Amino acid sequence: MKNLFYATLALFMVGVLTSCGETEDILPSESNSLNIKTTQSTDDYVVSGQKISFTALLTSTDKNLRTFEVSGPVDYAELSVENIIDTEKDDSGDKTLKNLRAGDEYVYTNDKQVAYTVNYTVSQNDIDEALDNDGKMEFMISISDKSLIGSGSTGVKTAKVEFMVQTATPLEEADFKAERSGGADATGLDAYGLAWTSNTNTSAIIKKDADKLVKLSAEDYENITSVEALMAAVDAADDMDDFRDVSVSESKDYDLVIATKKGDDYFMINITRADVKTATAGTTVTVTGKVKN
Repeated sequence: MKNLFYATLALFMVGVLTSCGETEDILPSESNSLNIKTTQSTDDYVVSGQKISFTALLTSTDKNLRTFEVSGPVDYAELSVENIIDTEKDDSGDKTLKNLRAGDEYVYTNDKQVAYTVNYTVSQNDIDEALDNDGKMEFMISISDKSLIGSGSTGVKTAKVEFMVQTATPLEEADFKAERSGGADATGLDAYGLAWTSNTNTSAIIKKDADKLVKLSAEDYENITSVEALMAAVDAADDMDDFRDVSVSESKDYDLVIATKKGDDYFMINITRADVKTATAGTTVTVTGKVKN
């Protein structure tokens, strides 16, 4: 009788010890569960050249996590891992994913739970693509579970991570006209942070009266269509004290582009014509074109 008691007690202790050994599994208790939980590095607008990241926490209750895939914006190289729990020991002795992609991170908890972090630098192509997608830069994630495939389920769970790009503010275009008669100061330039109070023997001296004056190209005038793009172009260009490419001695067609930053406002001027008229009272030079801001 006493022997039966000790035998029963021994079996009970084996059961207790076995249960304690399973406490590292911090997963849902329901059967056949496959989940993705994501966190991302920022909810703010992202820009070209910015480093971003997101982490996908992958969990399964049956230790059969398998194919892991991530697709993303135009310049992101699609990731495909056949077995997300195929691990090896790293230099510190921790388990890590075999052939882990350079720059990414991987944390192994057990065969039921791993975390994969994608680290990525945003390109201008990604930004342009997002602007055509309502400002959304999207990453699509999928994980498969070997035991669930063919069991009345696709065995695949998907998730999406979105980073937001500030949508472009379109530039507005208007007519441009500046005119100087005789020795008087020119009219039509003050709003753009410019002044024209003197000439050389042959050219107008259009001076900077703003924070910045730069020269752009005719192609820039056509291709720059948003306030944000104009700001970037002006900020990147070399500053000038004045602009002297318009003749005051002969009428002429042009395709010249200058841009200014005046306070928080940016302007881009396309000079297309200068008319020079000489009279007894003096010479009048009229410069015309278009302006965007």
